Amino acid sequence: LVDTQTTWLTATPYERSKIEPDQTYRRVITKAVLEEKATGKQFVAFNIHTNGEAYGLQEINYALERVLPVLETGIPTYFTGDFNIRRETATYAKLTEHMNDAKLIAKSYVNTISSDYAIIDYIWCSKDNVEVEYFTFLDEQIYPNGYDGKYAADHRAVLATISF
Repeated sequence: LVDTQTTWLTATPYERSKIEPDQTYRRVITKAVLEEKATGKQFVAFNIHTNGEAYGLQEINYALERVLPVLETGIPTYFTGDFNIRRETATYAKLTEHMNDAKLIAKSYVNTISSDYAIIDYIWCSKDNVEVEYFTFLDEQIYPNGYDGKYAADHRAVLATISF
């Protein structure tokens, strides 16, 4: 770990705050600059949890204020988390302007889910300097029909093998 920083997804990122007073939760974005010890190569990982479409586009715009300057440096960059958005939303479209959805560019994709409808968690990666070798969803792979017919959450945990 070379560096880390957490900021709020608002117009005042360094102050504990919400976008709107009626917003249920305060949301943050965390950035970690990491270095591979063997090679000295660095990469940057961001993680987020948004409120979904109600504030999703606003939150993503604030998040992109942190992510885009890193992308412009050419350092391999990953953006993961619970985005609480579906692929047909404006928020998803905004993200695709700047990054790749790892699922869509994976050389090997193992589909363990019956529907894309439940996908609200994503792994995004920089467009020019990252390869996604493998992508899958974990919970249905581990428990194909849930556990005793019940799923632990509304999420489909994502897993990718990525190289840069």
